Amino acid sequence: MDYFVPDWNDVVDPWFNFPLDKPSGEHLRDPAKTDVRAHELFPLGEIPYDGILVSRMTFAPGAGVLQKAREASLRLRFRLPDELLLMADCGAWGYVDRDEPPFDSEEILDFYADGGFDYGVSIDHMIVDSIIEDDITRPLTKEEKERRWDITVENGKEILNLSRKRHLNGKPRLVGAIQGWNEESYVRAAEQLLGEGYDFIGIGGLARAPTSGILRVAAAVSRSIQSYGRRSGRRIDLHIFGITRMKVVSELARLGVTSFDSASLLRKAWLSKDENYYLDDKTAYAAVRIPHSSRSTRIRARLASGEMKSERLHDLETDALAAARNYALGEVDLEMAVSAIAKYDFAALGLRGDIRRDLRRTLRAKPWEQCACPLCCKIGVEIILHRGNDRNRRRGFHNLWVFHKYLRKLVPRILVLTNCTQKKHGRRSDLPAYLRYSKSDTFQLWWKNLREVRGIDLGVLSAEHGVVPWWKPIPNYNKRIEELSQEEKLRLEKKVSMVLLRYDLVFFSGLGEYGRMMRKLALSANPRVELFPKKELSSRKLDLLELKRQIPDMRGAVLKAVSASGGRGLDLF
Repeated sequence: MDYFVPDWNDVVDPWFNFPLDKPSGEHLRDPAKTDVRAHELFPLGEIPYDGILVSRMTFAPGAGVLQKAREASLRLRFRLPDELLLMADCGAWGYVDRDEPPFDSEEILDFYADGGFDYGVSIDHMIVDSIIEDDITRPLTKEEKERRWDITVENGKEILNLSRKRHLNGKPRLVGAIQGWNEESYVRAAEQLLGEGYDFIGIGGLARAPTSGILRVAAAVSRSIQSYGRRSGRRIDLHIFGITRMKVVSELARLGVTSFDSASLLRKAWLSKDENYYLDDKTAYAAVRIPHSSRSTRIRARLASGEMKSERLHDLETDALAAARNYALGEVDLEMAVSAIAKYDFAALGLRGDIRRDLRRTLRAKPWEQCACPLCCKIGVEIILHRGNDRNRRRGFHNLWVFHKYLRKLVPRILVLTNCTQKKHGRRSDLPAYLRYSKSDTFQLWWKNLREVRGIDLGVLSAEHGVVPWWKPIPNYNKRIEELSQEEKLRLEKKVSMVLLRYDLVFFSGLGEYGRMMRKLALSANPRVELFPKKELSSRKLDLLELKRQIPDMRGAVLKAVSASGGRGLDLF
């Protein structure tokens, strides 16, 4: 189950000077080049998401920004590792009150192709209970809802046909967006797009739905998709957009949802009243609020009214920061720290209720000392201070790291691999990997046994491309692993090992040089690797015939691993 974080330019200065509270010189000279996203602050195996979701609406206000996106792949601009995915949608909530989406399929397909996205979502139009028209809220009529449903489905068909006419060959892989007002309307939309040839469906419009509604729609669409997949012999993925209640994630995984996106825990770092810092899935703490006296609009208004002199306020602010830092060092006691921070808070913001209770709870626990994330280890108590972008967004990145760790415990990432085959489909233009290798009987047997299994990633180990996801388009090629030099084999091993870091469990079915490489990686790689064919399952030679015979055994082992995952929900998330 892949987790995507929506991108709203959530960046920080990597060299921000916390003791002096000053940005780096590099940031001041060129923030666009200097500032980094979360994935640049964590080692590859610790990155707190599996991909980034970009919305076209975020580019709408500035044509210059859009032009930059077209001039250079967003993957390059985001400095996104190859192991992470890049998805784009239109940002339908941004035009929910309009009669029609502000884009057409030609424009959106250009944006997706130029931006270097892995996934591109068809243009959808939100079906909601009411919209704002001329500053007045009014309900959508039944006819308007049906028209928005038609617009969404027709846009899905149109962009897929355009992609085929342009011979884009799955670059990007298109996600058919569906909207609806009940389970039946969502299922009808999914079936229409599946009939057009989509192998990835995205459910939109559920961000404000009750939990029960989300689960009913997801269950209905998932059943339809799985039934269609069995009839057609195809593997179909399912994404849900805009999940804000993370408690539903475990149930969505059981329903066969393969990916979702949410910015909820990132935003809570600075928007929530008392749940700004997550230690685990059971415990959250309020941040320690010490706002900048010179930057807060509310504080400047108090200063302008004469309620407080700036010099006095600055002194209280300095005392509050020193108290928080000295308490973390053990140089002042809890009550002295609480008193100094509360005194500044009252002077800066006025009476806000009893903040001392939250302050005591957070400071007494010192949660930053209990966390192993790279950010908490590096900046310590600074991460708990509610004070400016560079602390607040780092705290958000920390929340993503905590959530992603617990998500992986709840829904472990499982990769099932086989090696590439000499027999390939000969078409010159790019083909999805599962079609490229479809001329091989061994691959077909492997694919038939595993394509319907939910909760796993399927891929092919290739001498030319490394680990290739089943859906990824690749050209025809003839490179064999036996032809690689020792140096090339080492590079391939390193490339594969970087991919394996993202998984908790890997299954591999293969022989020869590929088998030897995976046996070597199984000894050193971070995830557990289970290799097939197994000697203990046979009294004969482990050859191609035995590999084929054990593919059903591999399927059984994979199903057992999938069924063993999960079992509990996320208590607080």
